[in-house]
Amino acid sequence: MLHSLRDPSYTPKTYLMNELSANQNYELVITVLKGGAFTRYRVGDVYRCLRTKNPADELDLPQFEYVDRIPTVIDIAGFTRITEREIRSVIELSGLPIHDWFALKEYDEHNHSFLHLYVEMEPGSRQSATLTREILCEHLGIYFRFYDGDYKDLKKLLGINPLEVTILRTGSIQGYETLYGEPIPHINPPHENVLDLLRLYRQGPDETDAKEAAP
Repeated sequence: MLHSLRDPSYTPKTYLMNELSANQNYELVITVLKGGAFTRYRVGDVYRCLRTKNPADELDLPQFEYVDRIPTVIDIAGFTRITEREIRSVIELSGLPIHDWFALKEYDEHNHSFLHLYVEMEPGSRQSATLTREILCEHLGIYFRFYDGDYKDLKKLLGINPLEVTILRTGSIQGYETLYGEPIPHINPPHENVLDLLRLYRQGPDETDAKEAAP
């Protein structure tokens, strides 16, 4: 799954129900066998195989538990699913001077999931000095509620705040990609990559330049 996300030309191996292994994660694939073209659908749901057989079941089928969506989709409380395309649309609709961004699914102290959006403002933007995190969060929240019909009900029905925004210093993402030689995915980048970027972001300009110049 991860290989195919990095390389769209890669064809991942599929497994039948009797070829699974316990304690492994699998992305669900549905195959259409009746009528029309032979088609497989990757629905984006990831499950863990708990056991390959269930003696209590007449059919003796494998048992699974739901893990999450694939990394390119942010599922908030099983209520709304947000993709890179939707976040791009929201940013374009907002008209805010956002230069670059990435988003993570994170959890609060009550284990409620939320969307954490990290953004950089356009270089030299006059608004970047005056736009506080709270204003930006509220601004984007309005557009998310407009764009996604389910998103607007999260706070009302579940009592959770589904969006948090962190403003990064302009150039942080590009600085990371130059230093480490790999891009930051826009949706759910690896946790260790985000920690490295935030460490770089917290450094002063002189420290960053010195590190980038080191062999």
